[in-house]
Amino acid sequence: MANSVENVFIGKPGGGISVAPLGGTVPTNATDALPSGFDPLGYISEDGYTNTVDSDTDTLGAWGGDVVATLFNGDTETFTFTAIEINPVVLKQVYGPSNVTVVGDTITALHNSIPRPHASWVFETLYNGRVKRDVVPDGQITDIGDIVNQDGDAVGFEITVTAYPDADGNRAYTYIAKVEAEPESLAAPAAEPEPEQAAA
Repeated sequence: MANSVENVFIGKPGGGISVAPLGGTVPTNATDALPSGFDPLGYISEDGYTNTVDSDTDTLGAWGGDVVATLFNGDTETFTFTAIEINPVVLKQVYGPSNVTVVGDTITALHNSIPRPHASWVFETLYNGRVKRDVVPDGQITDIGDIVNQDGDAVGFEITVTAYPDADGNRAYTYIAKVEAEPESLAAPAAEPEPEQAAA
C-alpha cells in the first residue's frame, strides 16, 4: 500500500463529543446523523480527547534471568477530555442525572456518592474533508480531575470515560469516511433540555 498524506489525521479544526442513555441505538458509520437521544456536551478544551489502551501483562522468567513469555491479562480502554461548558448535559454525567435539576435558568447539582451512569458515547473529529468517529456503546465516567476556578482560564471538568465490552465483546468502534459537509453532530450547539417546572 502506497503512502498517502490523505491518511494523516490531525484533530483540527476540531470535533465534538455526544452522549446518550445506555441501551439505545448507536451509530454504525461515520456519516449518518446521530440517533435520537444523543446530546452534545458543548465546547471541549483545545486538547481534544485522548484514547488510551492500557494493557495488563506479566512476564514469565526462566531460571537464569531470561524472559521466556509475556502473559496477557487484559486491556483497560479510556477516553479522556475536558468539558469547558457548564451545562445540564455535562453536569448530569458528572454528578448523575438524578442529582441535577433545571428550573428556568437555574441549575442545581448535588454532590454525593451515587454511582455515575453507564452511557453511550460518540467522539468525533473532522479534518481535511474526513470525519473520524469513535463510538463507545457502554462507557462510564470513572474519574473527574480537579475543578479549578481561577482567573485566566475556563472552569472545566477533566473527565475520564472507561469503555466496557458490548454484547459482541467490543469496547469501541472507529469509523472514518470522507464527507462533503460538516456533520450536523459537530455543528450542533450544547443541548438545552426543557426546564422543569418549579414545585407549587
